[in-house]
Amino acid sequence: MFVRDAKRWLLAEGATPVFTARQRSLAGAYLTAATRRLRLAQDLSSSEAPLMPAVLLSDAIGLLVRATTSVRNPEADSRSLKELDAVTTLAELRAIAGRAATEETREVDEAVASTDPLYFDSLDDLALRRTHDALAQEAEWLRNQVDLRSPTYVAATRLGRVAAFALVLGYLVYAGVTAALAPRNLALHKPVRLSSQEPGTPDPSGLVDGKTGGTYGACTQVAQRPGWAIIDLEREAKLSKIVVYNRGDSNFNDGLPFGIDVSTNGTDFHEVAHRDTPFGDGSFLSKPWSAAVHDRGRFVRIRASWYLALSEVEVF
Repeated sequence: MFVRDAKRWLLAEGATPVFTARQRSLAGAYLTAATRRLRLAQDLSSSEAPLMPAVLLSDAIGLLVRATTSVRNPEADSRSLKELDAVTTLAELRAIAGRAATEETREVDEAVASTDPLYFDSLDDLALRRTHDALAQEAEWLRNQVDLRSPTYVAATRLGRVAAFALVLGYLVYAGVTAALAPRNLALHKPVRLSSQEPGTPDPSGLVDGKTGGTYGACTQVAQRPGWAIIDLEREAKLSKIVVYNRGDSNFNDGLPFGIDVSTNGTDFHEVAHRDTPFGDGSFLSKPWSAAVHDRGRFVRIRASWYLALSEVEVF
């Protein structure tokens, strides 16, 4: 379905007929007049009584029929268009387009054909609303039958659509390839154990939930030091980088200095990175601590000199 709709969108600006100067002048005049009435009818459509919008729509349909006739018939002139039978021509246009006759089209024909100045006033509320809706639908269909754009304009529009489609397709391919080749965060949603937990703070799993910034994802008790968090990757893996996101509210440097340790058995740890200087939470102009690692391990421990309060930890 996507391919079909994309093809239809791209090829919609196909061939456009070349109009004579007279055709453009006549069709443009009728189309402009019809558009004014359609806009005014739309402005008045919120009225509880759609009498005036219905009158304007009926008038607009007559103008649109003449605009459509002028672009379809190079021989049409001002006199023939003024004398044109709008209802008969409208039926012919429907037949050409394969538009079936319905109760709604009958109501449209009656309204357009009527010469009674009190025609719409004679309708009860229900009939008036039904006729108004039928006229609005017919006017919208007729408006789409008139296209006075030049072949050059249409060609440029089609080229623009193709270019836009190519850009979107290129971006999707790029995003797909980037996502496929991007390193996987081994710590995401893995078990986390803290040295302690400050009452009222988030569950330790917040340290590996994929969400950076905010206040913090995990926090050990302030009264106990040193604070630490151990992430179980659930299998031993080759580690190349560990990214630590600081808390995003205040007291950013309370835990300094920080250390990162790695272990294969969860008991024997060795340090792979150390940080004495402040780092950010990953927000704008606030870079997190990204530590290059060349080791293997299953357990990753983040140590703080005081309590530990961090937003997120990623392991690659």
